[in-house]
Amino acid sequence: PTVVLAALLPLLADPPRRGIDEQRTELSLAETVRRLRAVPSLRRFWATAFFLAAAAIGIFQLISVYFEEQYGFGPQGRGAVQFLVGLGWVLGIFVGAAAADRVPVARASLLALICAGGFAVTAAGALGMAVAPAMGFALLATVVMASGNGVWQAPYFTAVGRIAPAGLSGQAYASATLFYALGALVSVPVFFLGDWAGYRVGFGAVAGLASVAALLARSVAPLVEVDLGG
Repeated sequence: PTVVLAALLPLLADPPRRGIDEQRTELSLAETVRRLRAVPSLRRFWATAFFLAAAAIGIFQLISVYFEEQYGFGPQGRGAVQFLVGLGWVLGIFVGAAAADRVPVARASLLALICAGGFAVTAAGALGMAVAPAMGFALLATVVMASGNGVWQAPYFTAVGRIAPAGLSGQAYASATLFYALGALVSVPVFFLGDWAGYRVGFGAVAGLASVAALLARSVAPLVEVDLGG
């Protein structure tokens, strides 16, 4: 259902932005897609969302069974782990939002770098899960991994809104959500890999996917400056 709804979101009307959209024209879906694809940094952000989703959704699939398999956690223990995931996620969102809020309009490329930092933190936490020598280390890595998954959200969608063609910010958000949904499909084989080869291996795969997302986000920064005429 997420993929279907995300695919329909570009059909929604985008509210006017003051000083930008006084001369609005109705566009076909094909023309909307063409204009979005004409923005190089937005295309790179789509690829970033794809790999990020494969890693992020994989976290939620693997985390509980990892602690059950590795450290014998029961229902209460797994619930505590989910609490730590939520705690790290919320902390990351606050950090990412605060950082994004301090980025001046003229330095929008910094938003991509903040995203890259968040993805790198996620990768580091997932790698920690893969090699954790003890339960305490794994629990700390869980918080780190989840916080990185929260950091990227505010700067990512702020950047997408800034680079979107005039009048198409809503469609740009929808396109990013669509690629995130498509990337989530990749998390399924990641879970099966963990189930087959061990959940440490599964988190190693998550670390690899998050690292790819970080590298892609880092590569977006100069494209953002070009697309904004900086």
